Amino acid sequence: MKKLIRIMSIFFLIVAIVAIGLRWLESQNQQASILEAQQRFRQDYDSNELGSEETSTVLTDLSGISKSAPEILPEIANLQSVNPQVTGWIQIPGTPVDYPVVQAHDNAFYLDHDWQAEKNRAGAIFMDYRNDVNALTLPATHTILYGHHMRDGSMFQSLTAYKDPLFLQDHPVIHITDLHETHRFEIFSVYVTTTDFYYIETHFEDRPTFEAFINVLQEKSKHSFAHSITGEEALLTLSTCTYEYDDARLVVHARYLETLPRKGS
Repeated sequence: MKKLIRIMSIFFLIVAIVAIGLRWLESQNQQASILEAQQRFRQDYDSNELGSEETSTVLTDLSGISKSAPEILPEIANLQSVNPQVTGWIQIPGTPVDYPVVQAHDNAFYLDHDWQAEKNRAGAIFMDYRNDVNALTLPATHTILYGHHMRDGSMFQSLTAYKDPLFLQDHPVIHITDLHETHRFEIFSVYVTTTDFYYIETHFEDRPTFEAFINVLQEKSKHSFAHSITGEEALLTLSTCTYEYDDARLVVHARYLETLPRKGS
């Protein structure tokens, strides 16, 4: 019996070591994948480096006149060459949040796939499948980004720091790059909730309904803000898990401020 116990103990020890090793290897793969994305996003681009056939499309307006759509940014096109489902980039200055944004046909795929669509438990930062990346700054729109709370500090783990008002004071702005431009959003609400509160609504019947939704978001905030939000603004929501209680979510809401000029423009 003692011999059997020793054998079983050794077996479970080996299994645990293998599991830890596989998790470490997966974490290393994730870090390498994110580094590659950051290098691709911040690569220096020649204005003629990407052909117009790759970065623009032709639209026809109501008058029947054809015109070119805005070109996709070369840094986004470079990421799309790896995964066509890349829709942009998120960065919160002064924090580890500096990642590509992807979008699938549901809100499940990128829970356990990285930005390259490779299997990884850390997942990716992804946009709600119901959102339109081209409507990010339009009035009365609500765009939602999701990300895991990873113990190694990656993905949206650092959002939990927004429970501290001093951290919020130092990091009030979120930068979102879509297919064509980079935009600044200012945080106006932070709170912890369960999924019983449906903060991920993307469709509103009318402007009063949207304004009522905004009022609820402001009332739930654990911090006070001087600025007021109107029904004319575009909203951005970041959502991640947190562990105050079962099924808890840390939610950060921000409003559209401005679109940043391109370098050299």
